[in-house]
Amino acid sequence: MRARCSAASFQMVAVWLVAAGAAAAPADEAANPVAVRIHDYATETAPATLTIIIPLDRMSTRISANPVVLGTTPAAGSGGRLAYVFADRVNQLARLKQANEGQLLGIVIAHEIGHMLLGPPHATTGLMRPMCDRRQLRAIALGQLRFTPDEEAIIRHRSVSQ
Repeated sequence: MRARCSAASFQMVAVWLVAAGAAAAPADEAANPVAVRIHDYATETAPATLTIIIPLDRMSTRISANPVVLGTTPAAGSGGRLAYVFADRVNQLARLKQANEGQLLGIVIAHEIGHMLLGPPHATTGLMRPMCDRRQLRAIALGQLRFTPDEEAIIRHRSVSQ
């Protein structure tokens, strides 16, 4: 899987995808099916770590019983740096709407990263909009779904000040 991040958000980003049971997986991540860790190397102090866990299908309902929820960031309002993305639900929606599963998964991951960096509110437009409708799916397919300019400015400011 290839991950992209706007240069406006971080000066240098490293992304790790760790599969459960993989020989190279750190011990604390061995229990997670997939973890995405994003480290901000813009400063020489301890980098902020954002963790996205993609749980096994059977675990999704234990984390969020609502079947239309594609991801969640439980402590977004208090500076939480942990999110869950439900790949099984993303794949179901992609098949139902005939959308690209990889693109939709990437957008859901970006949306949850947005919650970690911006907080819990949703927006009325753009990537932080709460629901995935036909218009958003088209924007995803065209590579046009993004954070709003205001959201980008907040993310840029916070990444520089951390």
